[in-house]
Amino acid sequence: MKYIRSGRYVGYNEKEYYLSNYGYIGDEENRDKPDGYYICIDDEEDKEEDWYEELSGTEYAYYSKPAKAEEIEYLYEISHYVICNGRKYKWFDYYPDKKGLWVYAASWGSNTKIDPKYEVVESGRDGIYIEVPYDEVTLYETKTFFDKYKYLNEDIEEVLSEETYLIDEPWWFEETKDN
Repeated sequence: MKYIRSGRYVGYNEKEYYLSNYGYIGDEENRDKPDGYYICIDDEEDKEEDWYEELSGTEYAYYSKPAKAEEIEYLYEISHYVICNGRKYKWFDYYPDKKGLWVYAASWGSNTKIDPKYEVVESGRDGIYIEVPYDEVTLYETKTFFDKYKYLNEDIEEVLSEETYLIDEPWWFEETKDN
């Protein structure tokens, strides 16, 4: 199973690409591209002549192009959440070398009770994370489609449809199976 990260995506030229919102910080004179939404691709084969090369010369190099509503087919957001021990958690981190997911259990200083069944693995300014074994977690994915014209041209998130579904085989099982 391929890991699909949470974020915004667009359909462009019959493929799906990540959408980023760039804002320039710094000297206006040395600005090489305008602020706004950009389609981002990793594969050089998919780029066209008018694409910007980002982080060139590094292992993280990719290409971007301004996202225009009339050129893209659709726009949606993917978000994930997990349920364990009857509680829904919106934020979690996956580390392949760990025993389970690191799940954001509470903000620092909150009155939220931490389930003593799970080990607290991080407690700091970002909040309290617990490690939940992979087999005790159920993963869900929500796909929310937006009106591409209102989103890209007016920064309005008008929802057209939303669907949530269970991920039967989360990506972490691919990494942790004993074969």
